[in-house]
Amino acid sequence: MLKTAYTRKLDTVGRLMIPSKLREELHMVNGHNYEFYIDEVDGKTFLCIECPEASDAVALAKETLE
Repeated sequence: MLKTAYTRKLDTVGRLMIPSKLREELHMVNGHNYEFYIDEVDGKTFLCIECPEASDAVALAKETLE
Protein backbone atom coordinates (compact mmCIF):
# COMPACT_ATOMS: atom_id res chain seq x y z
CA MET A 1 0.00 0.00 0.00
CA LEU A 2 1.31 3.44 -0.92
CA LYS A 3 0.78 6.44 1.34
CA THR A 4 -0.30 9.68 -0.33
CA ALA A 5 0.17 13.26 0.77
CA TYR A 6 -3.61 13.81 0.69
CA THR A 7 -5.93 14.05 3.70
CA ARG A 8 -9.57 15.04 4.00
CA LYS A 9 -12.02 15.43 6.87
CA LEU A 10 -15.23 13.44 6.96
CA ASP A 11 -18.10 15.93 6.61
CA THR A 12 -21.32 15.94 8.64
CA VAL A 13 -23.12 13.95 5.92
CA GLY A 14 -20.42 11.24 6.00
CA ARG A 15 -18.65 12.19 2.77
CA LEU A 16 -14.92 12.12 2.08
CA MET A 17 -14.00 14.28 -0.90
CA ILE A 18 -11.34 12.74 -3.14
CA PRO A 19 -8.88 15.48 -4.20
CA SER A 20 -9.03 16.35 -7.90
CA LYS A 21 -5.31 15.69 -8.45
CA LEU A 22 -5.68 12.21 -6.91
CA ARG A 23 -8.73 11.52 -9.10
CA GLU A 24 -6.67 12.54 -12.13
CA GLU A 25 -3.73 10.36 -11.04
CA LEU A 26 -6.01 7.35 -10.69
CA HIS A 27 -7.98 8.15 -13.86
CA MET A 28 -11.24 8.14 -11.89
CA VAL A 29 -14.31 8.92 -13.99
CA ASN A 30 -17.25 11.11 -12.90
CA GLY A 31 -20.45 9.09 -12.73
CA HIS A 32 -18.61 5.74 -12.42
CA ASN A 33 -19.81 3.54 -9.55
CA TYR A 34 -16.81 2.63 -7.35
CA GLU A 35 -17.07 -0.31 -4.94
CA PHE A 36 -15.70 -0.11 -1.40
CA TYR A 37 -13.55 -2.83 0.15
CA ILE A 38 -12.29 -3.30 3.70
CA ASP A 39 -8.84 -4.71 4.38
CA GLU A 40 -6.98 -5.37 7.62
CA VAL A 41 -3.20 -5.16 7.77
CA ASP A 42 -1.12 -5.35 10.95
CA GLY A 43 -4.16 -4.71 13.14
CA LYS A 44 -5.24 -1.61 11.16
CA THR A 45 -8.45 -1.44 9.13
CA PHE A 46 -8.39 0.28 5.73
CA LEU A 47 -11.19 1.42 3.45
CA CYS A 48 -10.18 0.73 -0.15
CA ILE A 49 -11.61 1.67 -3.55
CA GLU A 50 -10.70 -0.23 -6.70
CA CYS A 51 -9.65 2.11 -9.53
CA PRO A 52 -9.77 -0.07 -12.65
CA GLU A 53 -9.12 2.87 -14.97
CA ALA A 54 -5.71 3.39 -13.30
CA SER A 55 -4.82 -0.25 -13.99
CA ASP A 56 -5.92 0.17 -17.61
CA ALA A 57 -3.73 3.27 -17.96
CA VAL A 58 -0.67 1.39 -16.63
CA ALA A 59 -1.33 -1.52 -18.99
CA LEU A 60 -1.73 0.87 -21.93
CA ALA A 61 1.54 2.63 -21.05
CA LYS A 62 3.37 -0.72 -20.89
CA GLU A 63 1.95 -1.76 -24.26
CA THR A 64 2.98 1.58 -25.77
CA LEU A 65 6.56 1.17 -24.51
CA GLU A 66 6.81 -2.34 -25.93
